[in-house]
Amino acid sequence: RGGFARVHSAPDSAADVPDEPETRLVILGPEVAHVAGAEDSPALSAAKDYLEKRGNSPRLYRNTLVFLAADKARLQTLLDAAAWRLAWKSIWNNRERDNLDPFNTQMAKTRLEEAGTTLKSRIPEAYPWLLLPIQEQPLNPVEWQTRRVGSGDSLSGRAWAKLERDGQVVPQLMGTILQLKLNQFLWQDKPQLGVTQLADYFTQYLYLDRLATRKVLLDAIQDGVRHLAWNPETFGLRRSL
Repeated sequence: RGGFARVHSAPDSAADVPDEPETRLVILGPEVAHVAGAEDSPALSAAKDYLEKRGNSPRLYRNTLVFLAADKARLQTLLDAAAWRLAWKSIWNNRERDNLDPFNTQMAKTRLEEAGTTLKSRIPEAYPWLLLPIQEQPLNPVEWQTRRVGSGDSLSGRAWAKLERDGQVVPQLMGTILQLKLNQFLWQDKPQLGVTQLADYFTQYLYLDRLATRKVLLDAIQDGVRHLAWNPETFGLRRSL
């Protein structure tokens, strides 16, 4: 899964992707591929739908989803490889019914293995597009960025590595950076903010950092509290007695 809490592979609709506060990858099905250079595509339209709602209800935890899509120009080679493997699998499964001789039985086995290897190699080639919802400021419209993932073993592992390289997922957050985010977006109209509510904000609002896990936030709070001794402005802390 890379660093993702869950991976949703080719869901049928937005209703099949739960609304949960963990960072997740949605691998879009081949029927909604992306077109290189297009401002809109079946993949982007599907990703927008998944981001905005779950079934008929608005999606709450929008800052937890990223999307991986197939490239329309490369998709046919993947479908051809899948069809070839299915054909040889059918021959292998029916070898006794069709009374194949030892030579043809061995050939069917070899061709099935080769077809499986080819199919496996073409999956990452056909799925190069990472689709990311971006919002710079609270009142700005949501924008979509398309980025090519690098090489790697699994689709989810490649996607996660690309997110980390581009700073689109945060595995560690300093207390001072958290303080900046609080001052910039959240403190203006709130005299205090609970940790649970703060954690929910990071999973809901696209203009905040996409955290790898909730522990990233808890560690950032601890880091900020540790610096209270030399920087009293870092965090206000209230203990319940």
